[in-house]
Amino acid sequence: MNPSPSRMRRWLANAALFGVSTLVGFAFLEGTLRVLDMGFGEQPLLSDAYLHHRHPPDYRYRRRDGRGEFGGFIIAYDSQGRVIDPDARQVADPVRHHRRVAVLGDSMVEASQVAYRDSFVGLLNARAAPDVFADNWGVSSYSPVIYRLQWQREIAAGKPPLAIVMLYSNDVADDAIYAAGAPLDAAGLPGAVAGPPDSTLVRALRGL
Repeated sequence: MNPSPSRMRRWLANAALFGVSTLVGFAFLEGTLRVLDMGFGEQPLLSDAYLHHRHPPDYRYRRRDGRGEFGGFIIAYDSQGRVIDPDARQVADPVRHHRRVAVLGDSMVEASQVAYRDSFVGLLNARAAPDVFADNWGVSSYSPVIYRLQWQREIAAGKPPLAIVMLYSNDVADDAIYAAGAPLDAAGLPGAVAGPPDSTLVRALRGL
């Protein structure tokens, strides 16, 4: 038995009301989160075919810790995914900064637990000579296997006269994990460390 036209109209009206209410609810939630700087993407990392994972380029977010131990400040990445000063007080100047220092490391260099000015690289730049600038290449969970690939693929072309690599006690174990199954280059060392499949939804949400 086919539903009557009046029942069909009521069903369509209810469905439309539900759809509109859902959209309005999502829009209100999104607006509230944006006002509070509590959007999607806390400490974001994207999968990478060579470096396992990396920071999204040209991205910024307000750092928050669920336990309330730290946070409330902005973390920003430049077009290469490097951690930069979100307030643009410490900015590389190609004319003035003739000596660039590449600082490589894991979360200790990345330093997302503190504001940029209080990070290792931020403190270096605050005390550096007028013609020196340190670039923060730190990425959480990196290890020497990936530092070598990062240097070859992203840093060496800039010919920085000095590189600082911060090592940690877990690097040996992390290297073993990253090197397992990785293709070897002519030197017999890992030539790429492929990351896990990246979610299309994650990329879309981070682009909003």
